[in-house]
Amino acid sequence: RDMEQGFADLRHEIGDLRKDMDAKHESLRKDMVGMEERFNTKLLSMEERFNSKLDKLGLQIVNKLGGLIVAGVVVIAALPALLKYLHVG
Repeated sequence: RDMEQGFADLRHEIGDLRKDMDAKHESLRKDMVGMEERFNTKLLSMEERFNSKLDKLGLQIVNKLGGLIVAGVVVIAALPALLKYLHVG
């Protein structure tokens, strides 16, 4: 009889431990989901900032190249007059 009661107590204790472990597991799972959501939010924010900076850099490059092309065209267009002025050719 004492042995049966001991087994019953042990089963009850194991059941309580399982409930505790399940609760801790669920809490940990929720914490991890929250961490993943925060990480994803930060990652998206970083991606948006990176894309914005990349767009600005692209526009700066296009502006610089456009300026160089215009300067080159002006020099080429002015070259005959400049050579004539310098009496070359």
